[in-house]
Amino acid sequence: MALILIIDREVGPALELAGSMKKRGYEVERVQDSQSTFDFLRHRTPRLFVLDLMAAIRGKPGEQPEGIRLLAQLYLDHPEIPLVVYSRSRKYRQQFWSWAAAAHMGKRDGPDPLIDLIERLLSEEVP
Repeated sequence: MALILIIDREVGPALELAGSMKKRGYEVERVQDSQSTFDFLRHRTPRLFVLDLMAAIRGKPGEQPEGIRLLAQLYLDHPEIPLVVYSRSRKYRQQFWSWAAAAHMGKRDGPDPLIDLIERLLSEEVP
């Protein structure tokens, strides 16, 4: 089945999501930051990105947060790959690049609604 890349600094929720996705037959890889994301992409290409922006919202005043910069770069480099923002925070929606995500889900809802959404997004893709 499809390879999903989870980009999340929070280990617990990322492992929970990865475990749930593997039970449904997905191949899942997890990275924690921008550098490890780009390292991964040099060798493999996922069918979908899941990106948590919450930890990356905190940044220096006047500087665009790392998570938003990563979202923008992933969209520019791989516009054909759907990207789902999966976060506890809603602050990122004030950022210009948040529109580039195919969908937005809250971590508070748990992994199952996200996996249902991923299945819908992947079924909408043109083979």
